[in-house]
Amino acid sequence: MNKGYVWLIALLLVFTSCEKKWVAPYPFENGKRSKLVMNYPKDARGYYLVPLDTTKNSNRFNIYIEASKLIPFYHYNGVSIIQAKFDSDSYWVLGTISGNLAVTIPLYNPFTSLYSSPYFSVPLPADTTTIILSQYRNSIVSIVQDAGIYLKEYFAGSMYQPADEYRPETGMYWGKRIVGPIPKYFVGDTITVYSKVFWDAGNYTYTRPQETTKIDSVKIIFR
Repeated sequence: MNKGYVWLIALLLVFTSCEKKWVAPYPFENGKRSKLVMNYPKDARGYYLVPLDTTKNSNRFNIYIEASKLIPFYHYNGVSIIQAKFDSDSYWVLGTISGNLAVTIPLYNPFTSLYSSPYFSVPLPADTTTIILSQYRNSIVSIVQDAGIYLKEYFAGSMYQPADEYRPETGMYWGKRIVGPIPKYFVGDTITVYSKVFWDAGNYTYTRPQETTKIDSVKIIFR
């Protein structure tokens, strides 16, 4: 073999072996943190004490979630993409509280109905009818919806828009999940609500999925 080729191959091997492998940067600004928060008092064991109105079966309450921001390297259009999903260990059965599920539909009469002011362009219902959705009877309803929500940065307010209802810690995004409806017979029960946070850090998420997810939970006593 030509000596020139031998030297060329040797140099290529040296440069290839010395080449540094690119490593994706750590994605979190201040470490991987997330938590669930409620605007209710806690007992000595850390259980949130949530009151229920025993005159109705449609109690609802809010759970707030916080999660660490991502460094700008992983931003999309200047923001961190953080999603949270929820679950619970409790549910109720549709139709066991007050009979079948029903919806009320407004009825309109184009000739005799009244119209709203000031331009009288929106008709007002002349009557209503109730439709029983018996096909949904005995369906299992979770205490909390499992649909995901996207977290956002806190907005401190302006002349034209009020501040966000919840203020997270510095360096955290936040979101809200409305939990319910909660039947009145849950008074005295203890439930657990879980959350799972997903940080979208591009390739870092695909190569290290366990490092870009986090599970949290809160325990609640209804009283």
